[in-house]
Amino acid sequence: DHLLGLQQKDSLVPLFEAITNALQSIDEARRLDTATELHKVVIEIERTNSDVQKKFDGTLEAIGPIAGFIIRDTGIGFTKDNYTSFGEAGSRHKQSIGGKGLGRFSYLAVFDHAEVESTYQQDGDTKRRRFDFAHTETGFRNHTDRTVSDSRPRETSVALKAMHPHFQKACPAKLEQIARKCCTHFFKSLVGNDVPEVFLEDPVEDTSISLNRRIRDELVLKSKNEQFEVAGHTLTITHSFVSQKALSAHSLMFCARG
Repeated sequence: DHLLGLQQKDSLVPLFEAITNALQSIDEARRLDTATELHKVVIEIERTNSDVQKKFDGTLEAIGPIAGFIIRDTGIGFTKDNYTSFGEAGSRHKQSIGGKGLGRFSYLAVFDHAEVESTYQQDGDTKRRRFDFAHTETGFRNHTDRTVSDSRPRETSVALKAMHPHFQKACPAKLEQIARKCCTHFFKSLVGNDVPEVFLEDPVEDTSISLNRRIRDELVLKSKNEQFEVAGHTLTITHSFVSQKALSAHSLMFCARG
């Protein structure tokens, strides 16, 4: 966390990093696939205590603090190139889209380890890779990569496990709080129509929220696009007037995708 400059209030940074990686993986799959496929990202909340009592009206009396998150996506997965890049500090694999090759280290700054499972396509075969990203000499443990015969579709899951108590104390606990943080952080990435659906789910609260619909239907009151040129490149800027539900105070949000 010293290397990345993370403070206690940055407890959700690894979640944001994992969601960003999932969206980029889906973008890569879309560029390579000729078939049109519906893609999605599902974020599941894990708590230290899932045995929660409910009041007579059905509302939760108390919810346990966040223990971790599981982020699942239907993107390109941990192919040979992506796995090699993941293991290199400062990798330039995503440099063209703004990646610095350091974000995944936030996983280990805030959580004990991350458990990864990826079903992907490589040279015409369906393969399944599993490994833990952990505090080891190589950064990896329990790595397997094998060809499978089933027709399971592409899917990657990254499970961020055992949040450190220091960060857990400052981490929002309620589903709505986390949804608001995600909507604000990924506002520009999710406000369009041709983007993957992203769901935030909490088994304890028995609730699923579509972040896309939350942004489009509840947060964006009106928007307008304008085009301008910089050094011969045509760029588009979107001006969005956002409901106060998105923010805790009057604010200006400057968002850029990539």
